[in-house]
Amino acid sequence: MTQHRRQIIGLLAAGVLLAGCGSTSPSHSSSRPSASQTGFVHHFMAFASCMRSHGVPSYPDPRVTSSGGVQISPGGGNPNAPAFKSADAACHELLPNGGAPSGASAQDRAQGLKFADCIRAHGIPSFPDPDRDGAFTLPPGVTPQAPAFRQAVAACKSAEPSSLTLNQS
Repeated sequence: MTQHRRQIIGLLAAGVLLAGCGSTSPSHSSSRPSASQTGFVHHFMAFASCMRSHGVPSYPDPRVTSSGGVQISPGGGNPNAPAFKSADAACHELLPNGGAPSGASAQDRAQGLKFADCIRAHGIPSFPDPDRDGAFTLPPGVTPQAPAFRQAVAACKSAEPSSLTLNQS
């Protein structure tokens, strides 16, 4: 599997995981992205539209989260299906930076490390440090839907990175 496909699948998995991993606030999306988010969101909107036009009709639009991140999800699409893979191949260049990993800034990485330390201190000792792109690849046994995980995330809300990406290993 290419690095790009792993990244797309990771982004898709993160969108699904984040959708089930929020706080108890009534809304996780903002109906209007800020001016700085608009260009970034535009790339993901174009990608979603392209995926639909290339054989994945249920591919949903991305959502801007309350923390300023972008959630994308395959919706009812199967990332391993031939039609999905074909659409991804046709559309990946529409993603920000052509779908290539951009790497996290030093400030983002420091925030990610602070968040990881906090999560570990709140009962999830195997929570990983972020990777070079700022994503957290969760080891087996760490489940974002588990009550202990949700409690740790709630306790560490002030340390949460502006764009939280969780991937299952």
